Amino acid sequence: MNNKIFALHGFSEHPETWGNLNLEGFELMAISLEDIACLPLEEAIKSIHERLTQLADGQSFGLIGYSMGGRLALHYAMEHPLDFLILESASVGIKNEQERQERRVSDEALAQKIELNGSAWFADFWAATPIFESQKNLPQELQDKVWQSRASNDPKRLAQTLRMTGQGVLPYLGDTISQLTMPLLYLSGALDKKYTAIGETYFPEQHVIIPQAGHNIHLEAPKAFQEAIQAFLNKKSVLID
Repeated sequence: MNNKIFALHGFSEHPETWGNLNLEGFELMAISLEDIACLPLEEAIKSIHERLTQLADGQSFGLIGYSMGGRLALHYAMEHPLDFLILESASVGIKNEQERQERRVSDEALAQKIELNGSAWFADFWAATPIFESQKNLPQELQDKVWQSRASNDPKRLAQTLRMTGQGVLPYLGDTISQLTMPLLYLSGALDKKYTAIGETYFPEQHVIIPQAGHNIHLEAPKAFQEAIQAFLNKKSVLID
């Protein structure tokens, strides 16, 4: 029987984003966060746990999370045992309280704009943010697909997600991640300087940098992304008999 690995998508994404990830020896199950990430953190983690344990059907499992999904995966791992944890371009939170407050203010402003202008406006806005600059090099067909996926979201849920699980809201975990005992892999794209710095600072021994990729590695460099994860999973310390 294949080992189970659950995947948590990023903000404004959907489970289909993991469609190209095929890991030998593992059954990958993508989880929707649309009705979870808009909950307060404690409720969100409880809901994730209930969903994962139901789907795991008594088996242990690993977890992978991208960006927002990575933040939630990290918080989940602080409370629940995992076979392994894989983080893709995930933040450990904002340490400085003033910076956290500033982020809450900016996220609230964005939430209100989304509610006012709708999901199509958001899709245009999100595509133009600097962190996704490298995605402009993707084939136009793929860029259009990403835009359609973002624009298909419920604007009220997007806004509420920013308010409930935005980086200014979730607690800072940088001082406690050393408590994690499961095998861990942190992936960042070489073109994403911010999250590469996070990986080097907080996960220096578990950090793999993927060349010619930005924030969304599984979209921009799917082959290298899969190879890095497969190599990690193939280690004896990760494989479950």
